[in-house]
Amino acid sequence: MPTVTVAPSARASTVVSATLNQTFSKLDATLADLATMGAGNVAQAGIDLGHPGTFCASLVVAAKAGTLALDVVLETSADNGGNDPWRSAGAFTTATAPGTERKTFVVDRWVRANPTVAGSGTPTATFTVKGDKAL
Repeated sequence: MPTVTVAPSARASTVVSATLNQTFSKLDATLADLATMGAGNVAQAGIDLGHPGTFCASLVVAAKAGTLALDVVLETSADNGGNDPWRSAGAFTTATAPGTERKTFVVDRWVRANPTVAGSGTPTATFTVKGDKAL
C-alpha cells in the first residue's frame, strides 16, 4: 500500500491560498511523478490522505510532442478502491501545451490521478500531478 511520507518540518508549515481563502497543509503529495507518457491511459497508485476533505492539486505539463490532448481525472475512494470503487472527483482542463493548472477537489480518504494521453503525430506529455490537503 503506497504511503505519503511527510518531513517533520513540512507538517509544521502551511500555505494560504488567496483565491480559495483556505489553509492547506504542506503535504506535497505526488499523484503522478514527473515522467513522459505516450498515448494511452495509466491510473496511478492511490495515496492515503488520512481522512476526507479538500485537496488542492496542480497539473504541471513540462513538455509535449505531437498534437497533444492530455486529460487528467482526479479519482477518489474511501478505501483505495476496495469496497468503495474509484470515482471521479473532477478533472483538469484538457492540456494541449506546456503549462500549469491548479484546482481544488472534494475527496474521500484516498486520491489518485488517472491521466490519458491522446492526439496525433505520436503524442507524448511530460507532466506531474501534485497536491496539498486542506487543514
